Amino acid sequence: MKLEGLEDRCGMCIYAVKGVDNLPAIDVKINCLTVEVRDLHDYADSLCEKNQYELAKVDERLEVVVAELLGWIWSRDHLVVTAKNMKDYDDKFFSFRPEILERSMRQFNCDERSVEYVLSRLYLDSQFPYLISDVVRAKYRALQVALMGNQSGVFDIFNRAVDSTSEFVGQIKSMLDFQGMKVSELARELEAKLQCSQGYINTIGTVLVEDEE
Repeated sequence: MKLEGLEDRCGMCIYAVKGVDNLPAIDVKINCLTVEVRDLHDYADSLCEKNQYELAKVDERLEVVVAELLGWIWSRDHLVVTAKNMKDYDDKFFSFRPEILERSMRQFNCDERSVEYVLSRLYLDSQFPYLISDVVRAKYRALQVALMGNQSGVFDIFNRAVDSTSEFVGQIKSMLDFQGMKVSELARELEAKLQCSQGYINTIGTVLVEDEE
């Protein structure tokens, strides 16, 4: 690494695989794997005890996914601390995506059943559509359908179909600009109208976002 001049690569982990550059994408990956783990557990609970073949397949897949999930979580936690420390350094670091460090990123815990959490997760996932799993995409689609079913107030923006998560986020942003609302205000209004958001996204309660978003 020293011969290649990469010893000061931004956020290099001890295995020289992932860097601070990858933090947002890593968070999306963790979300998708977490949703898959929970769905596998739900599927296993629904199986008959006599169906040992299918249970064995689920256990085998769970072992793989959980191991991968723990690895990504370790990487994210390590890199979050690294990114925070690097902002206090005077040294210069090499980075493929220096804009990541220039952003004001923060990590916070949020009730995973709240609309605020779902909107934060939706925005982050929309930046990496190629990483979103079919399961997560289906849950967002269910949210969209539920919102389109309300014909009044802020839900008017959802009265036309969209083909991607990114377009869904674009609709929400347009609505916020038009209404002059903040995300937190939208979340409160959605909470009041939907009563409960549980079932759309079930995942860990930690979100990595930019302060301005």
